[in-house]
Amino acid sequence: MPLVAESLKDGHFSQIAIEDGEVVGWLWGRPLFEGIWAWELRWLIVDQTRPRAGVGRALTESFEAWCQQRNILTIWLMTGEEMGETSLRGADLWADPFTPLATIQPVANSPFAFWQKMGYRFIGVIPDANGKGVPEYLMGKTLATLP
Repeated sequence: MPLVAESLKDGHFSQIAIEDGEVVGWLWGRPLFEGIWAWELRWLIVDQTRPRAGVGRALTESFEAWCQQRNILTIWLMTGEEMGETSLRGADLWADPFTPLATIQPVANSPFAFWQKMGYRFIGVIPDANGKGVPEYLMGKTLATLP
């Protein structure tokens, strides 16, 4: 509940998806770096009984449209490796980070793959963030249209 309360602060984006009178998804976005150019997509949660039903896509697209209306240039997010979502699970990213990072492959239907389908790019990693050999990934998307 503290996260939900924080998501409702002025200047944050918080949206739920409702189907048949039940909450089936929630997205929270928040400003970072003074909220002028870059926002964090902090949480996207979708009811596990409705996988691949378009709830996550709809919430994400709504957040992106909201950001575009406010001339926000970048949306970024973190996604974890707790469930073996990529080929880097168990890799020692401290020894030689660039070789494995250059060949990262998502596991089908993983959050990493979902974000790639939504147009988010892999832009960074925190090795061992969730335990030895279990990294956290930084992904981002530009909303800018260059002249």
